[in-house]
Amino acid sequence: FFNWNNTMITTSGAYTQVFVNANNCDSTHTLNVIINNTPTADAGINATICSDTTYLVSGSANNDSSVIWTTSGDGYFNNPGQYFTTYNPGTTDIANGGVTLTFTAFGYYPCGNASDQMILNIDSVTFGNSSVVACDFFNWNNTMITTSGAYTQVLVNANNCDSTHTLNVIIN
Repeated sequence: FFNWNNTMITTSGAYTQVFVNANNCDSTHTLNVIINNTPTADAGINATICSDTTYLVSGSANNDSSVIWTTSGDGYFNNPGQYFTTYNPGTTDIANGGVTLTFTAFGYYPCGNASDQMILNIDSVTFGNSSVVACDFFNWNNTMITTSGAYTQVLVNANNCDSTHTLNVIIN
């Protein structure tokens, strides 16, 4: 809004007022006003991903001239100046189990900026190794192993992320 001689202007347009000048004559003044609204920013809801994946962020904004995504961690955005872009977690993000992502909408002058944050939780992918010695065969999660060697299975861990396990089998 804009206050012009105690007249509150809330929409863009041309406004005219008539004043009386020092010589007691009418003085007409026209004011062309452009109202820029304060921007809004929404980074979206908090989310959880597995450490071996990326995340598609989807910000929304109103009354903005441009936007940018930033991170508190060491990952990166493919296109940080877009509403929708992919975040690639860094090694510190993964080690910390999460990161704060900030979405900023830049307003038109003189309105300032608006920011919103989301938390991206990052669950670990797990890896394991074990060995077994068996006679004739070994039943590993309903897989019958009859030959010595290294076998790998990808399972789902408690966080619903991949769990890769390598089993070294010796068949006697």
